[in-house]
Amino acid sequence: MSRSVLLCLGALLLASLGAQAQTTIANIDDTNRLQWQHCTDPGCAGGNGNSIAGVANITESAPFNFTVDGSSLRFDLAMNGCSSNCFSNALFWNQLGSYGVPNAGTDAATNISMSMDVGMDSAGINNSQALEFTVNQTFCTSGPCPNGTYTKFIYSFQCDFADKLWRVWDGASASWVSTGAACVRFSVTNPNGPSFNHFIFNFTRPDLGHVNYVDFYVNNTHVVVNKELTPKNLGSTQAHEFNASMQLDGNASGVPYSAWVDQWNITYH
Repeated sequence: MSRSVLLCLGALLLASLGAQAQTTIANIDDTNRLQWQHCTDPGCAGGNGNSIAGVANITESAPFNFTVDGSSLRFDLAMNGCSSNCFSNALFWNQLGSYGVPNAGTDAATNISMSMDVGMDSAGINNSQALEFTVNQTFCTSGPCPNGTYTKFIYSFQCDFADKLWRVWDGASASWVSTGAACVRFSVTNPNGPSFNHFIFNFTRPDLGHVNYVDFYVNNTHVVVNKELTPKNLGSTQAHEFNASMQLDGNASGVPYSAWVDQWNITYH
C-alpha cells in the first residue's frame, strides 16, 4: 500500500475518532420545568433584587406560534412591587442531570458550542435591559483531587439592548468586556407569538487558566470575537457542574416580560 493511501486512511481514522468524541446534548428546552433552577437575589443574578422568576413548558400543535418544533421553554421576569430604579434580573439554569452529566467527558471538554432559538414578547422587545446566554463548566483543576483547587469556567455572552453592545464575561474580574459588536433589539414578524432569532455561540478552553470566545452567529450574521479571558478560581470550594443558563435583565421601570427558548443544544468535545 502506498504512503499516500496510508496517509489518507490515517486522516479518515482521525476524523472518525474526532466525530465519535463529539457529544451533543439536544433540546435542553424540552426538559421539565421542575428541573430548572432560578434565582433573583443580587448575589446570584446581580441587579437590585426586586424581581420574581417563573418557568413554563410550552407545547402546541401546528401552526406553531410560541415554539419552533412544537415544544419550547418560557422564562418569565416580573417585579415585586417595583416601578422605579428597579434594574432587577432573573437567572435560570439546568444542571443537565437528566442527560447524565456532569461527568469526566464534560470536565475534559475544551470546545463548546451552544445553539438556540430565542424570542420575546413585545414588552421584552421594547423594555429588556439585556439577555445573557451561558455555559458553566466547573471541576477540580489541580490536585490532590477531590480536595484540590476548583475552577469555574464561565462562557457567557450578553446582548445589552440598552447600551447596544454584545459583551463577554471575564470570570476573574467578574465583569463584562465589550466585543465591539452591536446588539440590536428583536424585531416583530410574527403577529401571533414571539419572532424567534437563531443564535450560535462558540467557545474554547485553551488551558486551565483561560477561556476563549471564538465567535457567534445571530441568524445569518457572523461575528468573530477571538477574545481570551480568565475563569473564576474557587480555591478549595468543591464544586462540579456543567450547565446551561440564561438570564433576563429588567430595566429601570421594572416592566415584566417573557422569553421563549427552543431547539437549545450544546455540543462539546
